[in-house]
Amino acid sequence: MIVGGTLWVDARPATGEVLAFINGKQCGRGQSVLVPSDLLIPIPRFVIRVESASTEPGCGIPGAVVTLTVNGRAMNDPVPWRPGFQQQIVSIAGPAFAVYYGTLKVNAASPGFAVLPISAVCFAG
Repeated sequence: MIVGGTLWVDARPATGEVLAFINGKQCGRGQSVLVPSDLLIPIPRFVIRVESASTEPGCGIPGAVVTLTVNGRAMNDPVPWRPGFQQQIVSIAGPAFAVYYGTLKVNAASPGFAVLPISAVCFAG
């Protein structure tokens, strides 16, 4: 199974070593790196192959729980192992967070009116 996507730790882009574990056994290894994006911040991206039990005993079988870590920090939500499946995920370690992209208009009727450009990404964990 191939898993790829974005990783966030404590509302920050997470880069570094990504490991995949099934029942405590390491079944995959890769890297998360920052890549340019249309947003004002780079986005962390990773791709990792999680081995099957047929290629690595004790690893993936249908429905097995895959726990991902980045630099030793476990992601909040595990991923189910599926044979031959490519899965895109957004995974978070730490509390859920939200950051918004667009223009924020602050009380247009007040003397302190301002139009503020903001950018970011919206995720829940």
